[in-house]
Amino acid sequence: MRASELLTALTLPSQGQELRQIQISVAGSLRPCSRVDYQAEQLILVADSSRPPLSMTKLVTLLMTHRRYQLFYSDGKHTAAVYGFKEEKNNLIL
Repeated sequence: MRASELLTALTLPSQGQELRQIQISVAGSLRPCSRVDYQAEQLILVADSSRPPLSMTKLVTLLMTHRRYQLFYSDGKHTAAVYGFKEEKNNLIL
């Protein structure tokens, strides 16, 4: 999935309510996206429960700046490609 696709989902939520946070499903539990790393045409959304969640404004700005990059997520140990997401209440879950 490219950053532009996630950007579209954040700016035009299908349930009609503003999304407040991106969460990453790691081993059956949800962790907030706390930072974004980028390297070699890749944006890596990092789930780190010891840090505060990344603000949606900052995330949207990063996605707009790097809209052609491929999306990945990381829990600190493993990194994997993002293939989809789902909306649940005011959260977007990867």
